[in-house]
Amino acid sequence: MSTQQTITKRIEPFANSKGSTTAWKRPVPSPGTIMSHWWSPDAKGGDADVQVPLPVLVPILVAGGWLLIVQLTSLISGWASLARSYRYSGQAPLEKWRFQSAQMRYWTNLQHAVTIGASPEGLYLAACGPLRLGFPPLLIPWSHVSVQHYWLPGVVELRFAQEPSIPIRIRTKLVQRLDDSSGGRWPKATS
Repeated sequence: MSTQQTITKRIEPFANSKGSTTAWKRPVPSPGTIMSHWWSPDAKGGDADVQVPLPVLVPILVAGGWLLIVQLTSLISGWASLARSYRYSGQAPLEKWRFQSAQMRYWTNLQHAVTIGASPEGLYLAACGPLRLGFPPLLIPWSHVSVQHYWLPGVVELRFAQEPSIPIRIRTKLVQRLDDSSGGRWPKATS
């Protein structure tokens, strides 16, 4: 095999659509892809282009955005601070009510997103579904819970000994059920 034949064989795979082996153009990305430059040299010493298909990139960005929002909501609402003091990894109490609403610090609303329960040990709080990634379950002993009447009718505010600056506001309809399930340990409301 002559030198000319060897050079021709090496160039042929890079021929453009017109058959010319002297000019080679970079491929144009197909619709639905994003070109991403990974500035690492390829085998020939040039830049390597990596195509990331849009259908793969969108779910990754959505999941990352969701995790960021959940973590920020946990920090802003105060749940993350409560978790440092009252995180719970045991079994949930038998008496619990799913999809309840609660309002926390800075008017953070957890609408139909909280499981609230009561046992003789304490008040149980857990986030529903995908919120659990940033909202771990809590069990707050009754001796750490104080109940205050809130200025809105039908709402009470709960405060906690370890984190007194973080309120949780719940409806009074739920308070009666919690009182019944607490074994007589539900704290009396103050004005």
